[in-house]
Amino acid sequence: MNLGRIMWSAFACSTYAEMGKDRGEQERLFKVGYDSGKKMLEGVINKTIPDSTLREAPIGVTMRLGGPSVDFMIGRIFESAMNDAFDEVVKEDSNGFPINDPAKWHTDDELKAAIAQNKYLHANCTIIR
Repeated sequence: MNLGRIMWSAFACSTYAEMGKDRGEQERLFKVGYDSGKKMLEGVINKTIPDSTLREAPIGVTMRLGGPSVDFMIGRIFESAMNDAFDEVVKEDSNGFPINDPAKWHTDDELKAAIAQNKYLHANCTIIR
C-alpha cells in the first residue's frame, strides 16, 4: 500500500465527486487523502517510511515535500491534485487530449458534472479507502 498514491488518488477523486455534485463522497475522499498524507509525511519525517515507498509516490507528491509543516505540504499536494483533476474535466477532450482553445473548454455546469461523474467511475474512486 503506497500512501502517496492513495493520497493523490483520493484528492483527485474528491475533486471529481465535488464537481459531480456528490458532497458526501467528496468529504469522505478528502478525509482519506488527508489521513493518508498525514501518515505518509509524518513517516517520512520520522524515518519510519522506507525510501522505496517515497520513490513510488506520484511526482505530484514528491515535488511538494517541503514546507513548514505536514499540513502545509498536504495542502500543496491537495491543490495540485485538485488542479489536475479540474483540468481533466474542463480542459481535456473525451480522449484525454488538451483543448488548447479556452473558448472550447467545458463551461456548462451540467456537462462538467457529467464528465466528472464519468471520471469518478472510470478512476474506481469508490474502492479508495
